[in-house]
Amino acid sequence: MSEEKFTGNRGYSKEKLRKEEPTFFHRPPIIFQLEQIGIGMSVTCLPAILSIKERYQDIFIKCHEHHIPILKYFIDENNLYPYYDSNTDNLETDPIFVGSMAKQSISYNSSVTIHAPHQCHPVDHYFHLLDGRINVPIEERNYPKFPVNEIDLSRFDLPKKFVAIGPGTTKSICQLPAHTINDIITYCKDKGYEVVILGGKYFFNLQIGEKKMSIGPQFHEDLDLSGCIDLIHKTTLDECTAILDKAHCYIGPEGGLMQFCGMTDTPMVIGINGWTPEMRMPYRHNELGWEAYPVMPDETLKCRFCIENTIHARTVNIMMQCLYDDFKCVHEHMTFKNFKPQLDKVL
Repeated sequence: MSEEKFTGNRGYSKEKLRKEEPTFFHRPPIIFQLEQIGIGMSVTCLPAILSIKERYQDIFIKCHEHHIPILKYFIDENNLYPYYDSNTDNLETDPIFVGSMAKQSISYNSSVTIHAPHQCHPVDHYFHLLDGRINVPIEERNYPKFPVNEIDLSRFDLPKKFVAIGPGTTKSICQLPAHTINDIITYCKDKGYEVVILGGKYFFNLQIGEKKMSIGPQFHEDLDLSGCIDLIHKTTLDECTAILDKAHCYIGPEGGLMQFCGMTDTPMVIGINGWTPEMRMPYRHNELGWEAYPVMPDETLKCRFCIENTIHARTVNIMMQCLYDDFKCVHEHMTFKNFKPQLDKVL
């Protein structure tokens, strides 16, 4: 066979292949499609994406625009495209995998139970969906550390000793009652801490059948934020994460801010209703739920962890509804009395 005819897919000659360094070999880029709208998903998908990134030269991600302010610190911003940007259709690449992270079921091998994403930790879901792996070593599941030193927080004039509280969440079933948050604020102040209130105005438009919905964080009108540093709607996502890093602890419901806090070493106290803590707490320091203290309904509430346990999880999750329309998990179990033992562990 002549030298000229011995070429690979990219036209490299046999002689060149022998002489070049191993980094010469070209691996085709990967295109991922991040369809979920929840801002916390921009964090929970990162362990799998960064694991794959180590083995490939280029990764492109199509996602909703609100994910980009976080993803850009870990993926080349030039490789991040808004979800409806048609430019990705013209990428000069042979994608070897197009991953839809909104897939609702995972086909494991016959010896492993099939789980939908609401029945396993999202980090594990993405590892299997994007990388074809299950039972990933714990050290690979760790959330990446956010580069907080790159963020300038001088405009906020933060106190030296403060706790961060995130009172808002997109899911009614994960809300904390206003009286609980107000009591937590008072308790933190009595302990000598300033209180910084965080949250953002991240609204998404969805259409389910003929029904159009606008989904975003819900904030109680009867919150008493007097004497607090109210930063609701006043920070970017990267600024919010850097503020969480400086806080003595974070307190709030299961949601996006909890996942952002997972990229720091800040302890957290989390109210969680829809899932068991094992399905949502961050991976840090080779441990699931490191320095994370959950507050959850007790076993007397038979419908607790409904999103994880019900076959109607997609309806519960997206429609933000209680199956019984009474939200007992919120009103009867997310109380200051139940929060106090966990708060005392970190304050």
